[in-house]
Formats: sequence, C-alpha cells, structure tokens
Amino acid sequence: MKRSVLIVLTIFITGLLIQAFAGYFPAEAFAFPVNAAVLFAVLAGLWVLWREKPGGAVCRWLASGNTSIALIAAFLICCLILGLTGQDADAASFPGFGNVRRTWWFILISIALMANLFVVILSRRKKGIRFILNHIGVLMALIGCFFGAPDHTVSRAIVSGEAVHEAVGENGEIVPLPAAMKLDGFNVELDQRGNVRNYRALIDVDGKKVELRVNHPYRISISEDVYLTSYDRDNPEPQYCIVEVVRQPWKYLIWAGIVMMMAGGILMFARGKDDQ
Repeated sequence: MKRSVLIVLTIFITGLLIQAFAGYFPAEAFAFPVNAAVLFAVLAGLWVLWREKPGGAVCRWLASGNTSIALIAAFLICCLILGLTGQDADAASFPGFGNVRRTWWFILISIALMANLFVVILSRRKKGIRFILNHIGVLMALIGCFFGAPDHTVSRAIVSGEAVHEAVGENGEIVPLPAAMKLDGFNVELDQRGNVRNYRALIDVDGKKVELRVNHPYRISISEDVYLTSYDRDNPEPQYCIVEVVRQPWKYLIWAGIVMMMAGGILMFARGKDDQ
C-alpha cells in the first residue's frame, strides 16, 4: 500500500511541477479528433502492454487493489477541492485550485485512474457480469467526462423578432448557431403576489415552431440542446429572450456508463456475490 501511495503522490507532484512551469492544460488543442486519437492510443498501448507483459511491474501496479484505493482517494480529494473552491477560468494558474479541471495534476490523476480501471477489467474479466458492468460503466463515464470535456461548449444568443444566426462563445468569440432562431412569442406567468413563477418562449428554429421553458430544453441536434435562460425584464411584453446552446457530443457515452453501473448494482443486490 505504501508503494502505491508513493507512486500516486509522485504523479501528483509531477503534475504540480508541470502546472508551475506550463500553466493550465491547453484543453482547446485536445478537441476532436485529437482526444479520440489519444484515447485510442492509450487504451491500445495498455492492451498491448498487458498482453505482452501481464506480469510486468507496470501491469502489476495498475492491476493492484492498493493502487485502486490510492488513486480513488487522490481523485476524490481533487473533486473535493473542485467542489469547495470557487471555479474561475481566469484564476491563477498555480496551484490551479480555482480551475481544477484544467490542471495537470488533476488530469494525470484522472488518466492514471482510468488506466487502472482498464487493466483491472482486463485482468479480472472472468469475475462475473456484475463486476464487468460496474467497472466498464465507471470507465465509460470517466472517459466521457474527461476526454469529452474539450468538445463540451456553451454559447449564448439574444433571440428577438429578427432571425439570429450567431452566438457568443465562452471566451467572447462569435460562433455560428446550429440553426437560425427568431422569437415569435413570449409568455410570463405571475403568482398572486406579482412575482415571476414561470416563463416560456415560442421560437422559430429554421421554420419549426419550438416552445422553450426553463429546464425544458429543445434538442436541436444529436449533440446540441437549446436552453431558455433569461428574457427582457425591462418591458411588460418582452422583446427578446436569451438562449444557451450546449454542445456535448460525448454525453451518450456517459449515460451508457451510468446505465451499466445501475444494471451492475441491480444484479449485485438481486443475486448476491459474483461467482468466481
């Protein structure tokens, strides 16, 4: 256990040193197809390493239960830091507590955890369907969140009575909308005290009438959803609304992983311990 903790600590310190000299990880350069190519290379490399030298030092360390415990603990600590500190894209680059997801130490710990999961699955693939479902599900969810992060984009557009074709990206850049949008109508529901209870917008999306409500997005494509986020509060009859276009092409991999974990959990409770 001590050896595993020391190696994980070395991975963290290595990431911290890279963070000190190189700053935040350049996530923009890691977008598709680069992230897919890197993912394939990492998994293929681990598979070849496990096939050729399953008893080697690297494979033995990655397949160790102590390694899993140490990496999960390190990952949870990173997540705890992420949750307890305010996240800001403009935060100081070292040690990076203000933008954890783009720090090298978080990325290296995450990659090590995924490598550990992959080798554990290869090494113990005969333990039973519940083991496979749970571990592959966790791996798929982590891959979707980590490797899909560079492809996750959010842009906002002000939609009024005239067709809008562009939106503003997260860094202030102008990006094209996936479809032209125009506001055809807007309704605000008030409670008895005159406070806003709900609001909805009728939007023309490339000739199709779409009703948007808070927390009820419209799926404009297989990877993009449109959310209603705000509206013109200065006029009794709003002249515009603000929509948010969220692009997340890797979300289906995350959902599939979650479904597999749920299936594994149900089988675990229904049938008890796996047959060895």
